[in-house]
Amino acid sequence: MGEVLTDAFKHFLADIQDYSEMSARAVANLASGPRYFQDILDQMDDIGVGSLPIVLMSGFFIGAVMVLQTGSQFVRFGQTDGSEPQAGNAAGAGGHLDAAFADRAQ
Repeated sequence: MGEVLTDAFKHFLADIQDYSEMSARAVANLASGPRYFQDILDQMDDIGVGSLPIVLMSGFFIGAVMVLQTGSQFVRFGQTDGSEPQAGNAAGAGGHLDAAFADRAQ
């Protein structure tokens, strides 16, 4: 029984040693080693410019959802009745102010 536990402990320590050596080699190779600049540039192009259509498409759909949510909130709080744009500023938020200050203009 004691020999089995001793062997298991030795294997555990050997695994830790192997991992430590591999980690030390990896850190040492950060400062030296071959550099593949063309591969790096190709990967940067694929990640950056290559993903532009996906980013634009997701941005369009997120914007469409935001417009729908904002429009429903305008109707909820009485900024518009949902059928036609209000007179006032471009966002339609000035419609209630026009009615509120109509008596002062006369």
